[in-house]
Amino acid sequence: QGPPAVLRASPPRLALPPRLLQPLATAASASADVQVGALEARRNAGRATAHTVEPLDLSATSFAEGPMADELLAETDESVAIGVSSRAWARAGEEGAGTDARALAPLLRRAEAALDGSRPLRLGSILPMHCTVACSPDGRELAASVAALQPAVEVKLTPLFALGVLPSTLSDSLAQPAVRRREATGYLTMEQTRRLLLLSERDPKAFEVPLVGVWVAGVPAVRDALVWAACARFAQLGGQHAQTVGAPDASFLVLVYDSEPTTLRAPPKLYEATPYATGPAYTLCARSIHCQLPPASA
Repeated sequence: QGPPAVLRASPPRLALPPRLLQPLATAASASADVQVGALEARRNAGRATAHTVEPLDLSATSFAEGPMADELLAETDESVAIGVSSRAWARAGEEGAGTDARALAPLLRRAEAALDGSRPLRLGSILPMHCTVACSPDGRELAASVAALQPAVEVKLTPLFALGVLPSTLSDSLAQPAVRRREATGYLTMEQTRRLLLLSERDPKAFEVPLVGVWVAGVPAVRDALVWAACARFAQLGGQHAQTVGAPDASFLVLVYDSEPTTLRAPPKLYEATPYATGPAYTLCARSIHCQLPPASA
């Protein structure tokens, strides 16, 4: 079975390639204190550490101008939309670009909506980000700040002996290596013989029956951002969208189909998940950079 694992989220990371610096500077120079566009970012493979899950590691791939650009960019399992707002260049000795306070409320609304169970799980929504940029008057310097709102919930996962899984189209498909390697998640209910029944997160039945936990597939190990996110969402589910059944300490079940099983058609691994949080429900993480723009584009 092995020892318990404690999962806590790592702050998301965003890489801005040099080719996007000038478009960001141009947009920031056009107007101040408004949303100027959105970055589309792609997920990179991360690495888990002893007590944290694999961080949401992103590389920006494109920038779209416009005040509603982040709403037009479709978020998928692999891509994330990050709103960008401009800010006036600060005086000497002041921070060039800081977190836009007006972006915090939309980040909170986005995070809460991602956790209410009414839509498919997306890491970019559970860990929403916003970028604020400022360009110097001479157009030679760019300052950028990226803020992320991170749920502070931690999850203790204790290995359990496996329970039987009721055969279904979904469980049979997850026995196939090609399907098992794709990231996916959903809910668990339990039928009368104490066998687990897997439900897709898009299945209307998931909100009509008592839920006892979640299942996750396509992850290399249990210390993965998707496992943590699925647990964080289940811990936040309210009666508005689903009926959950758990222990007095709010623990529930997690069934993990690792993407590279040790043997062909290896059974999934079962855990008891106990969520807990100390302090505020969310943590604000922010990072700033200040860079010179290439002379040819100044």
